[in-house]
Amino acid sequence: MVSVNNSYVANYNVLASLRQINKEIADNQTRIATGLKVASAKDNASVFATAQGIRSDLKATDAIKSDLTIAKGRADVTAEALNKITDALTNIQQLLNEATAGDAGNASRNSQIKGYQAQIKALVSGASFKGANWLTSAAATTTTIKLGSDTSATMTFAPTQILTAAGTGGSLYSATAKSSAISMSLDTAATDLSDMKDTITAAIATVSNYANEMNGLSTSLTSQGDFLSKMDDIRKSALSDLVDADMTEESARSQALQVKQQLAYEALAIRNNSASSILRLFQ
Repeated sequence: MVSVNNSYVANYNVLASLRQINKEIADNQTRIATGLKVASAKDNASVFATAQGIRSDLKATDAIKSDLTIAKGRADVTAEALNKITDALTNIQQLLNEATAGDAGNASRNSQIKGYQAQIKALVSGASFKGANWLTSAAATTTTIKLGSDTSATMTFAPTQILTAAGTGGSLYSATAKSSAISMSLDTAATDLSDMKDTITAAIATVSNYANEMNGLSTSLTSQGDFLSKMDDIRKSALSDLVDADMTEESARSQALQVKQQLAYEALAIRNNSASSILRLFQ
């Protein structure tokens, strides 16, 4: 351990320099440990305040992106269910087109139709995502989707009620749930078959329009999510430029500071030894 004789004024400058070097070493070690050149307001108040603002923006965007992901999931699940429902309705339509009044095969076709109707009900009830079903929700129930940090940046969506949860209403009620509406037998009249075809045609149009709406909503949400992700990338890059330490530079600086520290200790040792030698001359 180096003995320092503080009685000699010549040592003061070396000691001050050593204290500064030790502080710089401590700061350098902190930057290397944290990876940050601005870790708190004491490092740079203005830059730290700016960085905190960017971090707040990133946090807010994360919440918005999470909501967008849920909304997109609901739109995608709804669209997929509607596509399957369209397939089932198209199969019912084909069976009705094959049917004629007095045809003995109508009973078999009717059994197949009932099977497709049951499939549609199962598709509707199963189209839930994160606690919401946009096929059974009441039409008057609107969903507001937040698109950005601005309070006015929202999208309002009103679902189309395909069937009620109880299966007692909805735009497809007559095509799927009301047994007397789509049902045939050997005695079914031609006019009744024609009415059934009209009902199914209208149902296919309703489902197709809703599917298109869901696909459009999903595309919009994807686009908005991509935009927010790009904005996050820009913010993160700016944040990094503001507060991140250059590790290559800090590593080189660490070595240089260690050399300076060693030289300072050696200078103190030389001065103390020189002073001791002079004192011995008077002994």
